[in-house]
Amino acid sequence: MNKIYLCLFLISFLSSAFSSDEIPEPFIVKVQANNTLIFSHEGLPAIVKSNQTGIIGQALGNEKNACPADQVGRQSSTSGDAKATTLAQSRNGISLNLSANAIASGGYYRNCVACVFNGQCGGILPINTQASTLAQSSAKIILEANPEYPEREFDVIFNGSGNNANPIIKMSTQSDPIKIGDKYKVKTEKGKIYYIDIEIEAFAKDKGLCCHDNRSASFNFDIRWYPSAILASQDNFQPFVVGGLSTTDYRNVGLFIKPGSEPHCTGTVIGDKTVLTAAHCVYGEPKERLSFIIGSGVNQWDNGPFQVRDFEYPDENTNGFTYNPITYEDDIAVVHFDTNLGEDPVRLPQSSLDWKQFKERKTNFIFVGFGLDNIDKKLTGAGIKRYTPLYLNTFDNRTVIFKVPGKGTCKGDSGGPGFWVDETDPLNKKMYQVLVTSLGNWKANGKSIDPNSCTEGKNTRVDVFLPWLTSNRRIQ
Repeated sequence: MNKIYLCLFLISFLSSAFSSDEIPEPFIVKVQANNTLIFSHEGLPAIVKSNQTGIIGQALGNEKNACPADQVGRQSSTSGDAKATTLAQSRNGISLNLSANAIASGGYYRNCVACVFNGQCGGILPINTQASTLAQSSAKIILEANPEYPEREFDVIFNGSGNNANPIIKMSTQSDPIKIGDKYKVKTEKGKIYYIDIEIEAFAKDKGLCCHDNRSASFNFDIRWYPSAILASQDNFQPFVVGGLSTTDYRNVGLFIKPGSEPHCTGTVIGDKTVLTAAHCVYGEPKERLSFIIGSGVNQWDNGPFQVRDFEYPDENTNGFTYNPITYEDDIAVVHFDTNLGEDPVRLPQSSLDWKQFKERKTNFIFVGFGLDNIDKKLTGAGIKRYTPLYLNTFDNRTVIFKVPGKGTCKGDSGGPGFWVDETDPLNKKMYQVLVTSLGNWKANGKSIDPNSCTEGKNTRVDVFLPWLTSNRRIQ
């Protein structure tokens, strides 16, 4: 039997509490714009003008015919403008427009062998001159991790479109230029700052008496940052089920996924349109990026995906419970859908349970989740439903802790159920969800597991939260 780590997560932080209506933004965002015009005229030093809010300018050359009465010729001219504008900003992204326009007209003048006939040119020596305009618009986006936001990994996604623009995009953590459509990971670590630079330009050049050159470029740049899918993230705060087996049973246990079918967290159907999971699985998540599938794996699902309508977790106004994203206290949430999920809801306990008796009798609890397998200390098999039996080590007024060598709950099991089978009537056994997987002692370096990982799991007691779950028809 392979040892399977469906692993839970652990982050050691200082304690702090947040209301669900007062979630701090993950990043403090600043934008520093810079717009530059460079006018070049043959025979003259370049003229450089810069401005942060936007710039418009023009310049003329010094072409002049040798003979005062000679009217044939043209003075070179240049003009342009550049501007970077913030179009919109939210807790999950920012949109900018960069524009640059450049116009250049070359010059023509005549030298003469002699000025004759009242200043007319005799012995014409025509000279064409060149002029150019370089208009550049750039912006530096500064993402500073908000010290009030829990440490979490985020996906930064780059999007945009434009006309006649070939934007140059750079990020402080990447050595190569960024391409539109790229996705990179960042963290809300205290003191962490990320810099993103984008620049476009328009260049016009012309020479001689005829015509002019007119160039324009514009680009709408959109950058989004969303919490990484827990199972796909590189953080050391993932959840775990050790010593488990793959299964097609437990039909009411499903998987939350993100765009691109990235496996995120486990959840259990507790109502026709309601799923029970962990608060840390939905905290700070845009609901439109979460879906739920039912089946035996991320690539083997039978029902869904069901788009999340909304979710809620305990806040300071509900029955005295408050989810704390730093300590993971009261780590429980319900997720609502517009569509019937098509599975029989799991039973929840109707009253407080005798956890002291469970401990004394070494009662087994069955944990189910879509976490990782550990084969030769390598993480594989993400998004496959597995289960394992565990008995509790200790408990308190809101949580239960398991310390069973070789068994536990891991990355991707977050939000998954802990089932108890009531065998009071041997001919009519009943299964209840009594726990929600919350966190554990996960340690990893890349895809290698620390052998001391996934030996301890902390789970939220469902019976404690029955008043909250049943109020306002949350489980209907």
